[in-house]
Amino acid sequence: MVAGVPIFDFPVVSDDPHPAGKALDAASPGDVIVYEEGVWELVGERQRGSHLGSVIIQETVTTESHPRRPFVASFDLDGYGPIVVNGFVPGDGSWKGVGRGEAHGAGRLGSVRIEGWNPKGWG
Repeated sequence: MVAGVPIFDFPVVSDDPHPAGKALDAASPGDVIVYEEGVWELVGERQRGSHLGSVIIQETVTTESHPRRPFVASFDLDGYGPIVVNGFVPGDGSWKGVGRGEAHGAGRLGSVRIEGWNPKGWG
């Protein structure tokens, strides 16, 4: 395992979403969709390394005229305190593209890179 704090000192990936309610395509503006994904250390280009824990992602559905969807991602990573990242879903709400979020937790605070491909890249 890499030394340091995940997301802040080294990037991680999340994948394999498990919905915990309404799906995005069935949601209306104002609804919050929630899903959980596994989290792994990022190895190479987009490969999973050591399993680190999970993340619960909450997205607030917006209107088509305002495609930017705010999100909050709450990470539960083995051996670390909670880490929360919030911002807007990259790619105007599609999770396809690069964005930034504000992260705090594990005694740290800062802006982090988010890459919206499958899997998602954090940090």
